[in-house]
Amino acid sequence: MTTVFLSYARGDDVQPFDPATSFVARLHRDLTAAGFDVWFDRVNMPSRSLTFHQEIRDAIAARERLVPLVGPRIAASVYVRQEWQFAWREAGKVVTPILRLGDHSLIPDELKLLRCEDFRDDSLLQISSRQLGPPVAQAATAFGQANRRAFAPRALPPSGRPAERSPGRAAGRP
Repeated sequence: MTTVFLSYARGDDVQPFDPATSFVARLHRDLTAAGFDVWFDRVNMPSRSLTFHQEIRDAIAARERLVPLVGPRIAASVYVRQEWQFAWREAGKVVTPILRLGDHSLIPDELKLLRCEDFRDDSLLQISSRQLGPPVAQAATAFGQANRRAFAPRALPPSGRPAERSPGRAAGRP
């Protein structure tokens, strides 16, 4: 079973929170019904002796994927940025952003090369949730490692820099 962490800025969802009209709550229900194990803070955050940040890091570390819901407030949310950066850079998780509100310019620059599903039309939530299923269900380990390799910096040669050669020396000139 694929495990997923939903990352979102609360200001991009309905205020005050209402499970019937909340986009995140409905997405949680749809993905859970489709067989995914989905972590949603309003459902899964137990009250333990850990700090809020440690609870979030532990939840991300225990999941295969992180799905950030992109909206106008995500760019201003330090918490959401920390969540996807931890997931991708430190925990080696697959990050699959979805566009919830606004346009593609709101997607953080570091995530713009990733596939981003369009969830802006609420009337198509069930259809969109079904479309999200296949990319989220892909083998997380192999796909995640491929993503990390594709965007990782290239290793330097053993000397720390390319061999210095002048055009004259390459042609046998002094």
